[in-house]
Amino acid sequence: MKIKYAVISFFALLLILGVLSFMPHEMGMGDDTKISERDILPDAEVVKPKDVNKENIDVHPVAIDVNNKFPTSKEWAEYQKFHDYDVVLDGESKSGYSAYSEVQLIELANSGDVLAMKVLAKRYNDMAVEKDASRAQFVNSETDNAIRFEVKEYTKKFNSYVDKAILHGDRELLTDMPNARPSLGLSSSNSEEAKEALLETMAVSEFWGMRGMLDKKYESLSSLLSIYHQRQGEKSIKLTPEINQQVKVRAQEIYNSYEERRIALGLGPFDNSLPQGKEQEVQWWSAELKKRTEAELGYELP
Repeated sequence: MKIKYAVISFFALLLILGVLSFMPHEMGMGDDTKISERDILPDAEVVKPKDVNKENIDVHPVAIDVNNKFPTSKEWAEYQKFHDYDVVLDGESKSGYSAYSEVQLIELANSGDVLAMKVLAKRYNDMAVEKDASRAQFVNSETDNAIRFEVKEYTKKFNSYVDKAILHGDRELLTDMPNARPSLGLSSSNSEEAKEALLETMAVSEFWGMRGMLDKKYESLSSLLSIYHQRQGEKSIKLTPEINQQVKVRAQEIYNSYEERRIALGLGPFDNSLPQGKEQEVQWWSAELKKRTEAELGYELP
């Protein structure tokens, strides 16, 4: 019996220490902010959050809600279940699909297995990155051209399975949508081209918000707008209610396009609800990011 109570006490202590170590910014996190960019694909620019890192992105907001209450065991279980099939950070080992061949995964994906789609997307991305890295020793040669072709093919497959997973309701890979990466558009010397790249990427972020992922939306907008203003300088625009409405209209077009395809496949409309544990995190963190970004930029976000 003493051992039982000791074990319970030990895990309770671990939970408390974990919560304290991931308290929000106002409760002790440092003020250092920077734009972090991750190359999901070769030659692609990815907008990443300014204040979030791998260690705290999915942990600290759920640790405490707006009323300073710890999550209940049910809320925490719902939160963990929501992330059970994440593959971006956890890789394939958590999914149990690591032993499956490409052919087996394709068969599963074709039957509607969303996890298989995500594992395939991750594999093709890894292959593209690995192949692209090998080009350095074959610059300006036939081998280099062959590798470029392979990278292009793996990239196409990656984009295809990202799209397919999102179509089937996945939300982890939303940030890997091809039009979520503005590439060199934000750096264009043509201010109108830069504006178009900005608004299209903002519309994609708005689509994520419509799918219930407001945290992803504001993480993206925070970094996206900072990058845009840095690169366009005096030529950059400030968001207005009219521009924000334009973004929302385009986001609705993206949403409708996916949902029409879903209905045609017999999948029905999107379910944009979140379990309570996840919703708690999303609401807190998105509100915090929106407030910080608007204060920094001096105008309202959509």
